[in-house]
Amino acid sequence: MPFFGFAQCGNAGKTILDEYPRKRLMVDTDIVNPSEQATCFITRAKGDSMEPFIHSGDFALIQVQSTFAPEDKVLVVHNQKPKIKKIRAEGERWVLHSLNQEHSDIVVEEFDATNIVGIVRKVFPATAFDV
Repeated sequence: MPFFGFAQCGNAGKTILDEYPRKRLMVDTDIVNPSEQATCFITRAKGDSMEPFIHSGDFALIQVQSTFAPEDKVLVVHNQKPKIKKIRAEGERWVLHSLNQEHSDIVVEEFDATNIVGIVRKVFPATAFDV
């Protein structure tokens, strides 16, 4: 699987995901079968806004797709910053929601650049890969 560095689990963060993966990580075919590998990649979480589901340093397997269900955790690029959040609709707007109640929701405003990259299919602990 391609590994693309960090996705913010918080409200700060780096710029958009690198164009090229930093390296490739081995993932068992029981988790992602070979026919799905072209639409998946791994990123690393940074921050605590998605605790207890995702901890800072954990690895997230992302299935690239633009659709999601309300219960999904989503990798979204919001104003050029990749973030892992839950998304809920409030009227015509999206709200990027953190699981950790110490973090505020982010209301996606009309002129914000926001793109859904994909959904989190699996989370691996920080010790799962040697990067």
